[in-house]
Order: sequence, then C-alpha cells, then structure tokens
Amino acid sequence: MADIPIYYLVASCCIKQGKRKEAIQVRVLQPVVNIKNLGCKEFSRNKLKVLGHWHVGKYLDFVESTWPCYCRTMRLLKKANLI
Repeated sequence: MADIPIYYLVASCCIKQGKRKEAIQVRVLQPVVNIKNLGCKEFSRNKLKVLGHWHVGKYLDFVESTWPCYCRTMRLLKKANLI
C-alpha cells in the first residue's frame, strides 16, 4: 500500500506527458545500471556493512530485553551462595 503514490505518479506521468519510456528508465533501468557501475565487490561490501549494522542493532535489542532477567538470576544465585 505504501507504493501506491509512486505507481500513481508513474501512471499520471505516462498518461499526461507520454514519457513512459523515460519513466521506465528512471525507475527500473537506472538502479540496475548504478549497481553495474558500482561493481559487484563494492556493492556486496556495502550491503554487508548495512547487514552488519542491522545485525548489531537487533543483537543489542535482544541483550537489552534479556538483561533484567539476567540480573535477577545473578542476584538469586548470589543470595543462595551458588556463585
């Protein structure tokens, strides 16, 4: 549903101005050309960096959600003299 405004803009551009070929080139072909010009190694390196940042964020969210449970468990084990 979020892409509907973009589709509407492309369709209205095609109908009103007759620039279908230009719209297709800008929306579809230009990103492909950009990827080819960037090179596979550099493109994959950039995507790997983005994936790494995403993974670190998810890991930190996980640690923050489990931290209170961990602290309670450690307190309990210390009170019971098991640590």
